[in-house]
Amino acid sequence: MSACQSATAEFIVQAGGLTNGDEVNIDVDAARADEFEAWLHPHVTEMLKFDGFGSATVHAREPLGEDSGDRRGFTVLYSVRARGALDAYFRDHAAAMRGDGATRFGDSFRTWRNVLTPREGAR
Repeated sequence: MSACQSATAEFIVQAGGLTNGDEVNIDVDAARADEFEAWLHPHVTEMLKFDGFGSATVHAREPLGEDSGDRRGFTVLYSVRARGALDAYFRDHAAAMRGDGATRFGDSFRTWRNVLTPREGAR
């Protein structure tokens, strides 16, 4: 796996103990990818203002299939203090944060997420 690919199975460990992860995967039309990436970084900064979100890394994802030349991929991996904080984000803020991207970029991108729960002993 190259440094640019998402490490889906990666466990996030902080000095204070185990944390939950929220992995957001994004595919965007190549024609709008630079514009999207310029928007993505401030969006991630806004996400880190929500209670429980501790850190985030943005990764460029390498294409895995032959048909992906007209798309670019990104993965954002958030570290979240507790599952309750992530649930509160989904309940109270997710619709507005998703809506901002949808308003700006319409159907030129798609997202999917994985919620990562650490297991004891997996350090």
